[in-house]
Amino acid sequence: MHSPEGVTGTFWDQFNHPSPALGGSSTRAVGQEVACDNQDLPGHSKKPCSCKRTDSAFPPQPFLLSKPCLSQGQRELRGTAMLPVTHILAFGAWLVVQSMTATSDPNVTIYLQPPGVIPLGGSTTIRCECQYNGGSFVLYRNGHQFRSLKTRGSRAEFSISNATRSFSGPYSCHYLHGDDGAVLARSDTLEVLVEELQGPKPVLSILPGHEVAAGSDVLLRCIFPYANAICFLYLEGQAGTLHNFPEKEAKFYLSQVEQGNGGRYSCQCYTKGTPPKWSSTSEYLELVVRESQLPSPSISVTPPDGAILGTPATIHCKCPCQGTAMLLYKAGDTSARQTAQLARDVATFTIARVDKEDGGTYTCRYGNESDPSSLSQSSHSVELLVRDYTWGNTVRLALGAGILVLLGLIVAEAMHSHRSTPAHLSPL
Repeated sequence: MHSPEGVTGTFWDQFNHPSPALGGSSTRAVGQEVACDNQDLPGHSKKPCSCKRTDSAFPPQPFLLSKPCLSQGQRELRGTAMLPVTHILAFGAWLVVQSMTATSDPNVTIYLQPPGVIPLGGSTTIRCECQYNGGSFVLYRNGHQFRSLKTRGSRAEFSISNATRSFSGPYSCHYLHGDDGAVLARSDTLEVLVEELQGPKPVLSILPGHEVAAGSDVLLRCIFPYANAICFLYLEGQAGTLHNFPEKEAKFYLSQVEQGNGGRYSCQCYTKGTPPKWSSTSEYLELVVRESQLPSPSISVTPPDGAILGTPATIHCKCPCQGTAMLLYKAGDTSARQTAQLARDVATFTIARVDKEDGGTYTCRYGNESDPSSLSQSSHSVELLVRDYTWGNTVRLALGAGILVLLGLIVAEAMHSHRSTPAHLSPL
């Protein structure tokens, strides 16, 4: 059958040459290589897909995400040969799918609830979410279709109880169109790990507190009694963060937090070895980020091109907010470095003798730091550059030494010329 006038492409060709059942795409665990496009890898067959090689020296983790291999295009059609009338109906359905995805493609997320390594004999839930309704989810495991999931609104779940190591492996979700089974989107790959948990659990803390104003810097500390460990920070509904630290305290900095950074956090650690020993997950801590309705102040620094070591520098914060305190923050600090009152809408922060540690990025906001709901929005950031005056002295000394050497050469040349000139003979 020939395509109608003006209609070309692989979609129409699939009616005359139906594609095999869905499930041909392939995923691999973190740390393995996948053959893609024209790439040949020992021990792997070629895959007509677009994916990345990921390398990791660590054991599989339940939150490290790697992009799945995607077949050509974002949508696949499952079906068999059709009659001419159904060709037209299916093509109409395809146009509907195209209109749904033309403006913004669906985004599918996959995560564990609760997050972290699953203890042997424990339970967890794999959740798949999409911002669209009306479709269906299919869960894939090791690159093969595992099972269809019952959809509730924009979410589907697969529960695991009495977990064994056989549940470990890479999982992904495919979101299908409700009528024709076309694949609208695929999630990233979630690595699920089931292990025996041993030893004490780490302790998580949040500074400056569990409730902060948007734009604040937040420090999450994961304290673990063993050195040379690997720790992970979890936020419910999202992937985790890897942090390798040689001491007994892992620090995770969140700079200029937004409401999207809020949620329930936990951390988990393992000690290196064969096999690695995983701890239990820490207790959950809730981080609440509150948006401010107060406008942000302006900020400037003097001198603007940088201060020389030992000389003064001044930071000015300005706003029409009399009767309130202005707070100065430096990047990396979870609390205000200085507090000042406004004079004619300007608060002045003076550094009498600039040191190297004073260099960095500064912001300011006004309000009561002990009450995050009273704080204004954060100003834009400015950079205080600290210049070494030592280099200037070195340059001047070098120039002075050069001038002295030059003068010495001139004098030596003059003396040499004087000595080599023959004396005039006296007349008889």
